[in-house]
Amino acid sequence: MKQLSVRFSLLGASALVLVVFMAALGVAVSGLNDARQRLADYLARDQVLLEAFSEMYAQGLQSGQAVRNIILDPANPKAYDNLAKARKDFNTALEQAVALSSDNADLAAALKDITRLAGQRDQQLGEISALARKDVQAAQTQLNKQETPIWRKLKDILLDQKKQLAELAHGSAEQTL
Repeated sequence: MKQLSVRFSLLGASALVLVVFMAALGVAVSGLNDARQRLADYLARDQVLLEAFSEMYAQGLQSGQAVRNIILDPANPKAYDNLAKARKDFNTALEQAVALSSDNADLAAALKDITRLAGQRDQQLGEISALARKDVQAAQTQLNKQETPIWRKLKDILLDQKKQLAELAHGSAEQTL
């Protein structure tokens, strides 16, 4: 009888170890799934938003360079192509950022300001490009007095939001790890 009791005790202890192991395995798998989801969210949202703001800033710089090239040589068709591409790429990145920011009121408000300023700047870039064909001096004046102040405001918002998004992305990445 004592031998039977020892056997049941060993079996019971083994079963208890197995149950504890299975529970720990379940907790570990759940934690891995949570980490995987946080990583997927980070890559799909935070990183894409950060890249969109980087792209808007880069294309804003590119469009400024292109319009200056137009003023330097109004007969250069490549400068006009570069300006059109930079404006298109800026707007594509802006649309992407707007689509990803619906759940963040501060970011959505900043994107409204960006959209407004980008529209004003696009109008100025178009006018300056057209004016450069007729009067380079007037195009330079409009660039300096109208477009440049708009770009500076737009640039400040882009860089500020990019910094904030980088901090958020860094926090998200740390949570994932």
